[in-house]
Amino acid sequence: MIKILQTGQAGTTRRLVDMHRLRTKIFRDRMGWDVDVNDMELEVDDYDLPETIYILHLDALERVTGTWRFLFADQPSMIRNIWPHYCESLPVPFSDAMIETSRFGVHSETQNSADRQSQVNFATAEMIVALIETCILCGVTDMYTLYNVKIKRLLERIGFKPCDVSDIIDLEGEPTVTARFRMDHDLLHAVKSISGVSLTISPDELPPLLMDKFLRLSKTGRSHERRVA
Repeated sequence: MIKILQTGQAGTTRRLVDMHRLRTKIFRDRMGWDVDVNDMELEVDDYDLPETIYILHLDALERVTGTWRFLFADQPSMIRNIWPHYCESLPVPFSDAMIETSRFGVHSETQNSADRQSQVNFATAEMIVALIETCILCGVTDMYTLYNVKIKRLLERIGFKPCDVSDIIDLEGEPTVTARFRMDHDLLHAVKSISGVSLTISPDELPPLLMDKFLRLSKTGRSHERRVA
């Protein structure tokens, strides 16, 4: 199950708290990142703003098992502010038609390694499809993100291929790039075809900020009609 939420959205406090607690498990406990964790064991940083959008994956018991966040590119940018050297070969524009994603992670408590990997793969594919569908609904043309080149290869296996990448730069001992993805029906079709995910996001699932963008886009006369994917 996918939920798309916004910071401070009414009725979402419990799930957002669970999401921040999951980020502690993933990024501090499992990955060993030096992240800020508060007294409630919630991982929160300067990019968890009122305008931040979260794509969450929930399991059959509605526990948060996957997390991904984004801000529009006219808002504060982690890439521009923290790793500006990546922008030398692939600039991140200031634009409310583009987004920057970060804090992607999936967690499974399943002990069987094969089952655990299957769950992670499925949650990853569903969150990617949800992101592309959401972007298409809201008129977002491009997504920028920073990741290890090993992750890039894994994502490309399910059809999630960037249209442009920065120079490879060493980040804490790992080869890393910034990538730009074109958020369009071609990318959506590629990921759905390879992953088998049939998920569809409807406008009534959007949080307030994205609903506002959807409605403003509708007033321009642009069609939200989907191609078969």
